[in-house]
Amino acid sequence: MKRKLREHITCSMCGGDAVLKHGDYQRNGILHHDFPYYECTQCGEKHYDLDLLIELNEREKNVEATA
Repeated sequence: MKRKLREHITCSMCGGDAVLKHGDYQRNGILHHDFPYYECTQCGEKHYDLDLLIELNEREKNVEATA
């Protein structure tokens, strides 16, 4: 998941500035470390990049298929 993400986006909840951060993200019982997300500096809402979530979904399908 080495994609170049923008440093800032506009928060869809309040219109504030959401900055790029990295942290743990748990999905389907799998913990992903150092996962990129945006956090709004005004309201704290977290936003995830759709393309990364789609890629993550594909990887999880491949893991399930080989298990």
